[in-house]
Amino acid sequence: MARVVWQRRRRSRCWRTGRSRRGVAVTHGALANYTRAMVEGLTLTGDDRFLQLASIGFDVLLEEVFPALAAAATKPGRPLLAAGTDLTRFLESHRITCLELTTAYWHTWVDDLTARRRSLPPSLRLVAMEGERVLADRLAAWRDLGVPLLHVYGLTEVTCTSTVRLVQGRDTADTGGGSGPPIGKPLDNTRIYLLDRHLRPVPAGVPGELYLGGAGLARGYLHEPTRTAARFVPDPFSATPGARMCRTGDLARHRFDGSLDLVGRVDNQVKLRGFRIQLGELEAALGDHPAVSAAVAVVREDRPGDRRLVGYAARAARLHGALRRRRPGRAAPDRQRQGGPGRAPRWSRRSPPSAPSCSTGTESACTTTSSPSAATPCWPRNS
Repeated sequence: MARVVWQRRRRSRCWRTGRSRRGVAVTHGALANYTRAMVEGLTLTGDDRFLQLASIGFDVLLEEVFPALAAAATKPGRPLLAAGTDLTRFLESHRITCLELTTAYWHTWVDDLTARRRSLPPSLRLVAMEGERVLADRLAAWRDLGVPLLHVYGLTEVTCTSTVRLVQGRDTADTGGGSGPPIGKPLDNTRIYLLDRHLRPVPAGVPGELYLGGAGLARGYLHEPTRTAARFVPDPFSATPGARMCRTGDLARHRFDGSLDLVGRVDNQVKLRGFRIQLGELEAALGDHPAVSAAVAVVREDRPGDRRLVGYAARAARLHGALRRRRPGRAAPDRQRQGGPGRAPRWSRRSPPSAPSCSTGTESACTTTSSPSAATPCWPRNS
């Protein structure tokens, strides 16, 4: 085993500390295959300077560290950077050639570059990006800046990255039909299947659940054999005895050029600001409060790029304090609307009031209200 990447989960606790974490056991073979493939995918050489921007607990750290070290590239460290002028200035002063960002961070950075009419540092040759849906207007603005964008997709369970797509120029195929650029094609030694609920392959253009297999597959969840067996299932399409594949829960479809478009989820998991969040777990945390008879959680995007986690509760009162003690800040709602007795239906959700402009901080400011029709504001605050 090379590394255990811990994921926060409400209903799963670490065997040693009792904390709500789930550990993904990444093997040396999986990490070695991933490192070799990403050195080629990023075309890294000893002349590159790859910025380490992710925290040590984030799986993206694997992509920032190991391929760069394998290619003898330089790894500049970084202070805490705001998306915008601080990042641009840092890249220029340290002659950074490559970096990877979450989609939310990248969106904010593109907005700053556009608003200030700034250009990218001359040393920068490639930016990798992963996470949520890419907005078409940000993609169009980025193309004018002249630096290729590497759109990557993957899970911790498959050693961080499984597919890549190089976005450059003004190729109309990269619009993804309004859902952002495709997630591309698989890395070396990676198998991709789009299957229906009977594990039968679906034809091109038809959505199916995305399964991943191959050399990058993790061993499973540390000390959780039942959960491992449910997520890592036998691969009926491989000739290798004992081969497995990982259920991603993502819905995708094959394009006729062989690349993949993501189209949704088979469950109610969402990805927000680079983190995967189970809406069902948030709804359960809301429902555990004695003042709540029903609860619903959704991600709203009332303005392009302004995606917020919103909770709706029936008979809710002073819930934010209790909820913040149960859920990490990134998985607690930015807005919470209270409904009448027994009412929290998904078909009657109203748009909450707009939040002030903010960055994605880790601390939250909350107030409460006793009015059944008013929203309780809660938004991230800069630390």
